[in-house]
Amino acid sequence: MDWQPVDEQPVDKQAVEVQPVDEQPVDKQPVDKWPMVRLEDVCELERCERGASYPSGRSFCESGIPFIAAENLVDGRISYIGMKYITAKKYDELRSGKISDGDWLYSLRGNIGVQTIASGLGKAAVASSVLIVRPRNILEAYLRHYMNSCGFRGQQMKVDNGILKPNLAASDVKNFLIPLPPLRVQQEIADVLDRVCVLISKRKEQIEELDAQGVEAESETDEHKKRLQSSLGRLELLYESRMSKYFEGEMLAPPTGYTGAPR
Repeated sequence: MDWQPVDEQPVDKQAVEVQPVDEQPVDKQPVDKWPMVRLEDVCELERCERGASYPSGRSFCESGIPFIAAENLVDGRISYIGMKYITAKKYDELRSGKISDGDWLYSLRGNIGVQTIASGLGKAAVASSVLIVRPRNILEAYLRHYMNSCGFRGQQMKVDNGILKPNLAASDVKNFLIPLPPLRVQQEIADVLDRVCVLISKRKEQIEELDAQGVEAESETDEHKKRLQSSLGRLELLYESRMSKYFEGEMLAPPTGYTGAPR
């Protein structure tokens, strides 16, 4: 999951305990009683199909239009390490796989299921190892959290057909099941989980700031860092417990021992 940076004032070293999340009363109907829909029912899905126009060999150049593969999706961001580029002519020849601003990029190979939101790329396209996801008939924030749940990841694991590395077929992904509660409930769930994610982002940023202070400040910040790390751990557990509460119904029970975590 792609956590957004959070602007905040310097935090009191004593005020690092987890604060209760002001949770709205989410519909108590269990997830396995909500209507189940396929991913393709609520999203437009697109990938760059292999064919005569698919880039290969001499189609690539040292600079040009990014041709994003699964290995370029790292920790919710687009990495330009090992990025391949295509010419404007080759881009125009592509019949599918062209990225629009705000598209979700979903990895089908390697670190399967990594989600990155395309923003400010300009012209760009995806390789066949990346699926473009465009939510249409579902709340985006709700879907983003569900795609990070044990239930959704369990579906990924079930259809993983890779031998040397994990691999998903787009034809399987489009049939992944999504619980679809009323829009009001989707919003309530997303609001609660978003608030926890904001707190997780804050703690991570605070820890990074302390690490950046270096060894000279280590003695002064060690205890504070420990409190922040403890707080972060509890927040991550809180996120997992809320995800379990909302999403782990009988129909989508994950594999034994499989746990989710914010991405």
